[in-house]
Amino acid sequence: MAIMKIVRDGELPVLRERAKEVDPKEIATPGFKTLLEDMVDTMYHANGVGIAATQVGVGKRIFIAESAKGPIALINPVFTAKSLKTQGGEEGCLSVPGQFDKLRRHKSVTIEALTPSGEK
Repeated sequence: MAIMKIVRDGELPVLRERAKEVDPKEIATPGFKTLLEDMVDTMYHANGVGIAATQVGVGKRIFIAESAKGPIALINPVFTAKSLKTQGGEEGCLSVPGQFDKLRRHKSVTIEALTPSGEK
């Protein structure tokens, strides 16, 4: 496993571009598994609770999030539902270190995505 360089805002255009969908065939490759493991290691090393592939310079639709059961990988995620209730809190971004802002988010969301084993 390796710690990847986190792209800072303004360094590369990958943070501002729409990430490309991951081809499901790519998920079965050893390199893809290594990318997911490296993203988890990088997120923890930076004391984050979530990291997108674009934040490590990879323009793919992949997101790692901390959950009650540990890190989960969401591949090609799409929001399919959201609660009407919201909650507020302070958030930061690994690509914009040291800056935090108060945001309101939906209290719950439903996301459709592929797992690291390629299942929906």
